[in-house]
Amino acid sequence: SRGENLIATCGDDSFFPLLFYGLRLDSTKEFNEAVYELTLAARSHETVSEADGWMIVKPVDPQNSSTTRCNRHALARFMSETATNGYATLEDWAALAADNPQHPSEEFVLTMRDLLSGSLLSDQGNDWDAYRLLGSLSDAEWRALAVGDSIPLGALSNDQNDIIRGLTYGNTSTYVDTWPPERIPPAASREVPISQSIESQPTEAAPEGVPASGTLNVRQHLEVEFFVTGDLASGNRDTPMDIDALARRLAQEELPSLFPIASASPLRSLVLGKRRKIDFFIDIGQGLGVKCEMVEEQQPREDGIPIGALGDRLPADIWTRLRAKVVQCKKQLEAESHTQGVGSSSPPQVDR
Repeated sequence: SRGENLIATCGDDSFFPLLFYGLRLDSTKEFNEAVYELTLAARSHETVSEADGWMIVKPVDPQNSSTTRCNRHALARFMSETATNGYATLEDWAALAADNPQHPSEEFVLTMRDLLSGSLLSDQGNDWDAYRLLGSLSDAEWRALAVGDSIPLGALSNDQNDIIRGLTYGNTSTYVDTWPPERIPPAASREVPISQSIESQPTEAAPEGVPASGTLNVRQHLEVEFFVTGDLASGNRDTPMDIDALARRLAQEELPSLFPIASASPLRSLVLGKRRKIDFFIDIGQGLGVKCEMVEEQQPREDGIPIGALGDRLPADIWTRLRAKVVQCKKQLEAESHTQGVGSSSPPQVDR
């Protein structure tokens, strides 16, 4: 009525604290309005007032709440695809990020995904700007990168170069090391390098920004991954393991005298999935390159295979590889035990 703009939405940051804290019953098993108000004010960046029987909630920073609000149409597409596949692909995340250049609350996105899709994954662990870069690539650009071609940064759009500058100089999870990328751990490596940003480089590194003569490169890798479930004592439920970690655990269970804890709380079943990885490598000049990795864990929605039936139900080539690694691990563990003179009574537990 005054001809002024009105932002009538709470920030997405308020969603998870309200759901997890504010709407919980207190020790008396009753809803506590005071806790609800405290959660809004202290955890959700909202102000609370009451008038005429209404609780009025307003964002402390309305402009930021509006700017960082997740695009609901993009979120709907993301959730629909996740519900269909049973997991979110890198392309799903990339499409969502492309429609949300201002990094939205991942807590909100993940909570909505988990509530409505039934996903058991609790995080995604990749860099939002890397998703944005993947989502910004045209079909032709991706086809070129996928076959090993490099794209000069000067051939990319201004928006894409803005993302690359953010990955290089911003507060991201990228890894900066010497170029060429052969010096950087390959895509198949599961070892996460120690965080090393542009700030760890000499002050003269890339003094004039990312050069247009630099290049964008991609590596892809797909490997087998197992989602294992143990008994209640083990704490394992859909815990992702690569073939080496699974072989070691099974080897421990087959050596009860050396690993009584593993034997007492064995794995019960597993689902065969895949782990897909995409690495961006960006040549930023001055002998430096930026590595940014994205991981997708493909967990099919199907009943697990009992551990005792792996030989019958796993693909023959995977079972042969796994069994060979178990045998190798048992020999190694027994040799280590003889060398040390004592067995390990407390093997490391798998931490999800």
